[in-house]
Amino acid sequence: TPSVGHAMVLQWSARAVAGEALARDAERDADRRVLWTATEPWSDAQVAAQIAAWHSHFLSTPVAESDPRVVALVALWDASGGASAPETAWEAVVHALLRHPLAVVY
Repeated sequence: TPSVGHAMVLQWSARAVAGEALARDAERDADRRVLWTATEPWSDAQVAAQIAAWHSHFLSTPVAESDPRVVALVALWDASGGASAPETAWEAVVHALLRHPLAVVY
């Protein structure tokens, strides 16, 4: 049964895992990366494509780059720093996906 404690642990662990997973994957050679499909500099099209790929991967729900859910996550990426703070922005997007109801198993 979901509880406040469970929600807090989920929030903490999603935040901790998001940054660590992205950092470790970025250290791999480009052809061995699991999470990253896009590379710097971040164009609008690359950001949307990366987010759509993660949405499909994390939530098992394929979406188009123009899907409103992707558009909302692109807005989160921009609001979290975007190209001027990509580490923070990408971490915010992964954190949101990990906390999405489709990713949560009770």
